[in-house]
Amino acid sequence: MRRSTFTDLIFLLHHERLPSDAERRLIDALLIGSADHGSGAPSCAAARLAASGNRQSVSAAIAAGVLTIGDEHGGAGEACMDLIAAGLERARTGSLSLDEAARQLVGETIGDKRRLPGFGHRVHSEIDPRVSVIFGLADDGGLAGEGIRFARALEAALAERVKPIPLNIDG
Repeated sequence: MRRSTFTDLIFLLHHERLPSDAERRLIDALLIGSADHGSGAPSCAAARLAASGNRQSVSAAIAAGVLTIGDEHGGAGEACMDLIAAGLERARTGSLSLDEAARQLVGETIGDKRRLPGFGHRVHSEIDPRVSVIFGLADDGGLAGEGIRFARALEAALAERVKPIPLNIDG
């Protein structure tokens, strides 16, 4: 408690060691980015509405906010991670390049008339600046890996097939 940060604790619980300076900066940026959604997010709106109806129950407002997390908002992060993991596995097992695996997944998603989770944003239509900061910190700290490369390959495949649709902070 005297020497470490909350970010250090989060990292320690998952990795059994303290983070490097670069890892700490990246996790801090991720936490700041997740808090940056603002009051217009569906989870925030639901929590505010529940709180205004029952000011005595903070837990009801928190529960309302948590219940709205799904594909429309925070759930996109987990679904995007699953998509990236599936793409990396496809590339490995199918002896495909990351670009080829991304093109396949984008083609299948379009064919099924589904959206790619973690892509597109109602405000940041060209680029989500938060993603640039996070990916830049990962690059600068030598932490960027195949997941980031595959996310960029998905962006490129979307641009080829549909139009440029940037990765958003949930992705």
